[in-house]
Amino acid sequence: MNKENIRIFIVDDNSTNIKILSQVVSKEGFTNINKYTDPRQALDEFSEYSPHLVLLDMQMPDINGIQFLQRIQDKIVNAQVAVIVLTATNDKQLRQEALSLGTLDYIEKPFNIAETIQRIQNVLHLQSKKQDLEELSDELDHELQQTNNSLKGIKDTLKVLFSESSEFVFILDEKNNIIDANKVACDKFNFSLSDCYSLPKLLAITESDIKSAKLTLTIKDDNSQLIMECKHSALLIDNHPHSIFIGKDVTGKEQDKTKLTLMAQTHYISGLPNRFQLKNQVQQQFFSNNNQQGVVFLFISFFDAGKVSQRYGPKAHHQYIVSSAQAL
Repeated sequence: MNKENIRIFIVDDNSTNIKILSQVVSKEGFTNINKYTDPRQALDEFSEYSPHLVLLDMQMPDINGIQFLQRIQDKIVNAQVAVIVLTATNDKQLRQEALSLGTLDYIEKPFNIAETIQRIQNVLHLQSKKQDLEELSDELDHELQQTNNSLKGIKDTLKVLFSESSEFVFILDEKNNIIDANKVACDKFNFSLSDCYSLPKLLAITESDIKSAKLTLTIKDDNSQLIMECKHSALLIDNHPHSIFIGKDVTGKEQDKTKLTLMAQTHYISGLPNRFQLKNQVQQQFFSNNNQQGVVFLFISFFDAGKVSQRYGPKAHHQYIVSSAQAL
């Protein structure tokens, strides 16, 4: 902070002392100086001017230095103001009490100009560092609050996943042992948390498969196939590395996709490859670098197939096409 922005209070019932101290700090470039011979007035104007430094005499009528310090104790504690007390050589007890109330330093009377300047500069430097630490502490508190809020959000998300999700949720330790899982996962894979399974063992997969985007599994109980879309993420629990594995059952979706692909590539009645599939096979045969053999095409056309439908009806026509396809 620049010297011209620093506000200094000089509080002493002796006007000569005030004159000396004000001249000392003025020569050092400090221009915002409030001088008080009455400590009550200084306290009344304290909140209005918010001084950075107070040079405070300890022996004053009405309100002494100790009482003054007690009145501004909250501002001293919060590093909003620094105080240097002005004491006589024999004021050791008062000096000790003032230091216990947060005073940063003291200046003995009569004043040594060089020592006074140095102590003022030291205290202002220390005060600046204290304020920096307070600001840093506030920033860290804010970041900690944000982190706590984020952790609470993660905890709430995990709670929803465990209680309401239809996906299979596993919490793993750093060795991929299952330490928790939701009911959907336990029911699907027919296991209990007390069984102490590792995820690779339970799913019959490798350690590297855990990070795969999709897995195809065989369920032991009914030998059925399960296709899962998977997500695997690291997380910390009590400052120890863990991870969360989430599997989504997409078996029906994948089977539907396979059926749609088959329908798009075959004739709807005969089940034989249609023109689209024929085109793909021709491209594979003719444009494959590995093709070293000739290709033979056999075309069979049923010119009179329509007559079957006219004479015997659509059902017979349908059976005619299916039987022909089976024969081929």
